[in-house]
Amino acid sequence: MKTAIVLLGLVAACLAAEIRRGKQAPEARYYNNQPQFQPAPAPVAEVPRPVAIVRQSADVNFDGTFNYDFEAENGISSYATGSMKPLSPEVSAQTIQGAYAYTAPDGTPISASYYADETGFHIIGDHIPTPHPIPEAIARSLEILPQLPQEQEEVPQQRKSSRPVVKRRA
Repeated sequence: MKTAIVLLGLVAACLAAEIRRGKQAPEARYYNNQPQFQPAPAPVAEVPRPVAIVRQSADVNFDGTFNYDFEAENGISSYATGSMKPLSPEVSAQTIQGAYAYTAPDGTPISASYYADETGFHIIGDHIPTPHPIPEAIARSLEILPQLPQEQEEVPQQRKSSRPVVKRRA
């Protein structure tokens, strides 16, 4: 009963609001004349000045060899040289060696040299992480392990499940 009274009151309030709105001028229904406040526009970010290229050259040949060199006024530089390396009479591999240098945002100079061939990509640089050295005890054990006699270890057979099998009727 209480729910019906509350629901009836809510319907009556909605109808009264609609009737009041109907007495307004037709265009007043669609326009809200209250002032609207807009936040101030965000300041425009400063556009960085373009970086001039000091030196750039590229020499690409049909036999797979190339030379590339680049330097910008902000200190970024890069070069690479590539050639084909014969692996067998029918197979050859592309080899590349080069280097790059730039200044990190914190002011640290970064430079690296690299080469890539049939063995993969290899890079050398002070900023490249290197693995920790192997502890002496582990290095000794790695030397000793191959000298120990190999023992055949029997793998126990898996036991059959002790759960009952339930067959379903078709």
